[in-house]
Amino acid sequence: MRDCLTALRLYASPVFLRENFFWIVGAIYAVLCFSMAIAAHAHLTQPEDARITFTLAISSWWLTLLSSFTAINAHYWRQTRSPMTFLMPRLRRAEYRAVLVVLLVAFFILSIPPLLLEARLLNTIALEALALALYSGADQVGPSQLRRKPRRVRLVATRILFLFVLAPRVQRLIFDAPWPAALALLLASSAVTLHELRFTDFRLDPAPPLSDTSSRFSDMAARFRGRSGFLMWRPPFLPRVPVKNLARFERPVTLIIGSVGLTLCFSLLSVAVPAITLFHMPPPGYFRHSLPQSARQVMMFAGIGLCFWMRERGDWPFLLTLTPFGSKHNFVREILRLHLGCALMAGAATGLTTAVMLWMDERMSLPLGLATGMADALLLVGCTCIPALAFLTPRLNRPSIIALLNIMCVLVVLQFAALTMSESMSPLRWLLPCCAVAAAGLVYLIVPRTLAGQDWPIEPPR
Repeated sequence: MRDCLTALRLYASPVFLRENFFWIVGAIYAVLCFSMAIAAHAHLTQPEDARITFTLAISSWWLTLLSSFTAINAHYWRQTRSPMTFLMPRLRRAEYRAVLVVLLVAFFILSIPPLLLEARLLNTIALEALALALYSGADQVGPSQLRRKPRRVRLVATRILFLFVLAPRVQRLIFDAPWPAALALLLASSAVTLHELRFTDFRLDPAPPLSDTSSRFSDMAARFRGRSGFLMWRPPFLPRVPVKNLARFERPVTLIIGSVGLTLCFSLLSVAVPAITLFHMPPPGYFRHSLPQSARQVMMFAGIGLCFWMRERGDWPFLLTLTPFGSKHNFVREILRLHLGCALMAGAATGLTTAVMLWMDERMSLPLGLATGMADALLLVGCTCIPALAFLTPRLNRPSIIALLNIMCVLVVLQFAALTMSESMSPLRWLLPCCAVAAAGLVYLIVPRTLAGQDWPIEPPR
């Protein structure tokens, strides 16, 4: 009992928040769904808006479930799959009991919004159990170096079910299901969850044999890499600093191909989801109208990926010793130069894609679309530089604070500014890229000197 209480205390401590960013997303969606459910329960919305409020509240509630349960599972698997846990059965049992208690409390709290909207209790708990079963596996969350090898069938089924249940018609179908169907869904989901949460030493799994087919594919991939050097072209003006998280943004040709490919994939997905959930195809122009929004989503993904290096700085003391930059100031300045160059190339690739998609959707002429796309590129540069302001003080120079700034700058500031550039016709909108350039210049001027005066521990404080 004492071990279980000790494990439970960790869920109310900074240990739970460490390298666990799902709780931020869960908190945002929880505020949205609770506020809408309370407003609907208190009849603060108009009667004709009740259906829309229910749909938005339940969609936010579904995302709250997934984010909250993923955060809990990430902490559980981080605790139970550490190397020390393999030698301590008491610790494994305590963590298993603690996560079951926390999940029961989370079930109770997260069932409040649907109940305020007059949903059935059994159906609500069944949908919560389904959300928990989706992301409870050891191959879904937790430290990547300690994860089990991903199971492809489960991975595909999880993503399909997530999108399927996100549809309002499917949500209403589950909430209106008779009690035997809801009970069956509850029992099946609970069985899957209990099976996934059990501890197994996956380090002892035998390595799969290398078949002749995989060897053939490896040879084909090697020949392709040898003949496609233009895809790996790297501009010579980029500083040569071995920052691993920026390496994927150093190839402009690959960035353009990836930007266009992801935009088309997101648009196809936006067509496929209504076709599956509503059982009829969207209008013919639906795919074309979704292209600009898909391009902006690709830009936001690039903005989040560009700031990973700010959180993972454990190798900086070794790089400072091995690279020929001399002082800390010069080293940080070269890294910022590399970041600015990669952000500008990623912004140019995604901005050019956005411009072409706006022109194809007949929202803008091609010259105006290109100008808007280049403005979006500058906005991406500025928004990815703002999280570096956390380097100015040791109190804020923590990976969790930088991650929060990165998410807020990309999901709020960049999204709002990009929408303003494409939807508004006010001439004042052109001040936004100017402000972004000013923010990037300010970071480049003041951050190297400040960060050079701080200590660089191998493991930065969390």
